[in-house]
Amino acid sequence: MSNKTVIMEWVAEPRGASPSVRSSSQHWSQAAQPDLYRRGLLLLAPVKSRPRLGEALDASGKALRYWLGGQVVAMTVTGVLVGISMWLLGVPAPLGLGLVAGLLDFVPLVGPIAAAIPALLLAYTVSPETALFVLMAYVIIQQIEGNILQPLVQQRAVSLPPALLLFALLASSTLFGLPGVILAAPLAVVLFVMVNRLYVAHEDDDKKSRNFSLAL
Repeated sequence: MSNKTVIMEWVAEPRGASPSVRSSSQHWSQAAQPDLYRRGLLLLAPVKSRPRLGEALDASGKALRYWLGGQVVAMTVTGVLVGISMWLLGVPAPLGLGLVAGLLDFVPLVGPIAAAIPALLLAYTVSPETALFVLMAYVIIQQIEGNILQPLVQQRAVSLPPALLLFALLASSTLFGLPGVILAAPLAVVLFVMVNRLYVAHEDDDKKSRNFSLAL
């Protein structure tokens, strides 16, 4: 080993770090490398299937990144709209309600309903009429998100059928509880793209090749 290599390793290594700290940092650095897991999955697959599997993994990763980016935008807009609405209606803690609505919006279908419960309870302490207006505000905001905002921010990502998303939520919550509810949508995005690339597209290619052979 050359002196230059030794000096570079010494500079890159934190001074005074214990072996356990260095080992932990190495494990974390390896865990944050998705290409490492991608190569491992490809090695487990048959050689003939590796190109198709690699394309499916790349497509699912791209769809997941687009979905997460669009979801962050939707969560931010939803939280701002809820906070402003609660402030205009005179509901206590509008900033907190907007934050809760934005965070829970990450979970489709279930999150918006859960976010509306504390807002309705706080609004009812003001007056029943305020609670009714809060319910109307949440319904309008969800309509805006579902029919305008989500199609705009998720136009480059995959569009999940509502029935598939509901099934993913029920199955994940039954198997894994709260973590399953939180991770149901992103896992459904990945699996949906993987199935489309590995099986649906493969069947379409086979049909095209058979039709071409019959035409000849």
